[in-house]
Amino acid sequence: MDDLQLKVLDCLRQSTRPKTKKEIYQYCSDASEDVSQRSVERAVNKLAELNYIEPVDATKQRNQQWQLCLESALFSASLSAFDALMIKLLYQHSRAILPVSNFSQVLLDSAELVIDKLPPSSPYRKWHKKVFIEQRGQPLLPPEIEDEIQTTCYQALFNETALKIQYKSKSETSDVSQWRTVYPVGLVIRSHIHYLVVQFQGNEQAYYLLSMHRIVAADSTSDTFDYPQNFELNRYVQQGRTGLAYTDKTVEIKLKFYDFARNIVAESPINDTMKWLESGENYTFYSVELVPNYDFESWLLSLAECVEVVEPEHFREHMRQRLSQALELYGVNKKPN
Repeated sequence: MDDLQLKVLDCLRQSTRPKTKKEIYQYCSDASEDVSQRSVERAVNKLAELNYIEPVDATKQRNQQWQLCLESALFSASLSAFDALMIKLLYQHSRAILPVSNFSQVLLDSAELVIDKLPPSSPYRKWHKKVFIEQRGQPLLPPEIEDEIQTTCYQALFNETALKIQYKSKSETSDVSQWRTVYPVGLVIRSHIHYLVVQFQGNEQAYYLLSMHRIVAADSTSDTFDYPQNFELNRYVQQGRTGLAYTDKTVEIKLKFYDFARNIVAESPINDTMKWLESGENYTFYSVELVPNYDFESWLLSLAECVEVVEPEHFREHMRQRLSQALELYGVNKKPN
C-alpha cells in the first residue's frame, strides 16, 4: 500500500462522516503538494477494489461519498485476540471520553468479528464478562444527550473551535432562546452526568461547568481560540471545582478521622495537598486544601461519627447544623411545633 492510499484511509478514519473524492483530494493535497485529483481517484478505486473502502450508495453516479468497510481485512485480519479485547474494553468503559469518529465504530466491529471467531473456551472471549468498573455512590440512569449535540460539542473540544449553544439552566427563569458563544476546554464524566468545561466569550478568566444534557442546541463554528496554557483539567478536578462548589476559592480544612475512616484516608488521600498533622490514640489529624463542595460535604456526612471537621469554624458550624437537621427527621432534638 503506497503513501497516497494511506492518506486516503487517514482522511476517512479521522472524519465523522463519509467523504467525496473532491474532499479526499483536498485533504491529501493539504498534506502534500505533489498530489493530483487523478492520482487520488486511482487510490480510491484501488482501495475499493481491495475492499478497504466502499461507496455509501453504489447506484449514485456523481458526488459519490466513500466510507471505510466495516469488515475490512485492513482492520480485522491485522488484530490479535489481545488487540480486539483491548478495543472492546476501551469502547465498553471509555466510550464517553473518546473523540467522535466513524472509524471508532469500524474498529469496534472489526474487534468483535475477531472475538466472535475465537473458540468459546478462549480466555480472551470471556474476559470482558469478568471485569466491571463500578461508580461510587447510588447508581442513577444517565440523562439523554442528543447525538448531534454531543458530536458537535466533542468536535469543538477536539478542534479547539468556538461553540454556539442554547443552554437550559436549573433556573425556571433562564432564557433558553439566547445563543451564547463558549470555548470548550475540557470534558468531565462524573457518575452519570457529562459536563463540558467552558469559558464564555468575553469572560475568558473564569471556567464554567455545563451539564451536556441541558444543552438544547449547539452549532459548530470555524473560529479557533487559544487554549489556555495555565489550565490543567486534572488539577481543576482535584481541587473540587466540579463538585457543585460553594465558592471559587481554595480553603484549608482540618479534619480528625476516627475508627475505620483512619484507614480509608491513609490508603486513599483526598488529594495531593493532604498532610498528616498528628495521631492520637483513637484519631488521625490531617489538613487538606480544596474547594468546598456538595460532594465533599456528602462524603463527610457518609462517614458520620468517624470524622470531625475542626477548622475552619464556619464549615464546622455548617456541618453541625446539617447533622442536627438530620437528627430532627428521626425525632432526636426535634423542635416543638
